[in-house]
Amino acid sequence: MDPNEIGRQRYALSKLCNILFTYELDRKLKKAGSKVAVNAINPGLMLTTNLGGPRRMTTEQIKAREAEMSYWVGDVRKSAETVYTVLSDAAYADVSAKYFDRGTVTIPSSELSYNERLAAELWDKSVQVTGLDKENTLFIIS
Repeated sequence: MDPNEIGRQRYALSKLCNILFTYELDRKLKKAGSKVAVNAINPGLMLTTNLGGPRRMTTEQIKAREAEMSYWVGDVRKSAETVYTVLSDAAYADVSAKYFDRGTVTIPSSELSYNERLAAELWDKSVQVTGLDKENTLFIIS
């Protein structure tokens, strides 16, 4: 398999895990009676920050492929404004377990991201791998 394809698959899986974990955390917090809100925000591909951008592409190559990549590319200012708004605007105080995509307010995430069994398994495995006490995990993070 092409190494670039493997990298894309790993990246997509890591993003899925972030969303699954967010939704599971929301369920656990609600069950514990917490009013803490948790959401997932995808800023998009940040070409100007060197965070998550194509590592093997030159600026010229990126420019040449900009149109085909435009769907994935995010705007730093717009993404930062989304994060700030979700964190600080009272209108979002009770908004939880939502997915924000590149400045778009709450869109559905992938169908797989709503799989509660998979999310619970990811949570349990994460607790196991990190060595946290499963019974006190929410106490530690809230």
